[in-house]
Amino acid sequence: MRLPCTFDKLDKLMIIFDNDTDGEFYRKYFDSRIIVDLGKGHATIVLNYEAGKGVAQTVFGGKFEAGDSFLIRNHSEEDAVAGLTSAENTAPETNATLIKGKTDMVLEIPKDANIISLRLLSVVAQNKFKPAKFTVFLIKGISQSKATHVEITGIPK
Repeated sequence: MRLPCTFDKLDKLMIIFDNDTDGEFYRKYFDSRIIVDLGKGHATIVLNYEAGKGVAQTVFGGKFEAGDSFLIRNHSEEDAVAGLTSAENTAPETNATLIKGKTDMVLEIPKDANIISLRLLSVVAQNKFKPAKFTVFLIKGISQSKATHVEITGIPK
């Protein structure tokens, strides 16, 4: 027996978008739901960058461990880089991963990584003169998202 969930009513409403003109919106809605439904748990943070203030933003201090992953959804046209760091609002200390504009990417922390000092995820918008927005999901374990998966490198073992 399946228990009712919060999204059941919204799912029924979304059926009206399952047609030739809105089919892509309908598919994206249900693909986004997959992220929520899969994995052992997750936390979500939205990062907004104002034009002219392209500093690094750090999130999830101490909440992740080796073997976890991050899904980063870049809502902006501009590229960004992301990686792990030890200090707040600093650029990544690990090898930074490029996240192209308007894409999703999963960053995986290797299971054998020594991240004792690297306790923050750093996201840096590449064009500080344009606004940018990112949704970052911390996923306990490996993400089941269909987005490109990249292992974070440059972490001591």
